[in-house]
Amino acid sequence: MDEKLSFGEIVDTLPESYRRVLVYSELAGMTNAEIASALGVGEGAVKIRLHRARARLREDLGTYCTLYRDGCDELSCEPKTALRRF
Repeated sequence: MDEKLSFGEIVDTLPESYRRVLVYSELAGMTNAEIASALGVGEGAVKIRLHRARARLREDLGTYCTLYRDGCDELSCEPKTALRRF
């Protein structure tokens, strides 16, 4: 399988609750308190979801990808095997 995935496509495979806190934190630069307010949940829930999102992302990247920078200098993933869960 010669298909390549972008980092964003891998992030999109995360459960919605994990993806939202990760995007708000890492891309929008929001604090945990701001994320909690935006989502209507407690800060503790935000911290847990963010921790789980990062752990899952780390696992997925390490297990299924060889990371590289593409021609546009974006982080991309080349699947390590033909069997993928994405």
